[in-house]
Amino acid sequence: MNSGLAKASGAALAGASAAVLRGRWELSRPEISRVEVELPGLGPAFDGYRVVQFSDVHLDGAMTLERLRRVVEMVNAEEPDLVAFTGDFVSSRLPSN
Repeated sequence: MNSGLAKASGAALAGASAAVLRGRWELSRPEISRVEVELPGLGPAFDGYRVVQFSDVHLDGAMTLERLRRVVEMVNAEEPDLVAFTGDFVSSRLPSN
């Protein structure tokens, strides 16, 4: 194998490993960001309306039932009017039981 290809392969492997490790670390430390949004023309009935958006649950084995319960508790603690789950429920396939 030429050295350029070996270096590129090593860099790709290191990048992929870092992405997996970062994903697992973030999974163990869910983050809450509060953002106030003003929408001109939105009726007064929506003043103070609370939306919780979450994603990247990845039920692929790394998301334990206890971690998922913690996320649900965090969502509920925000007392939202609307919950929007925007994706990445499953990474590849669910573990067989």
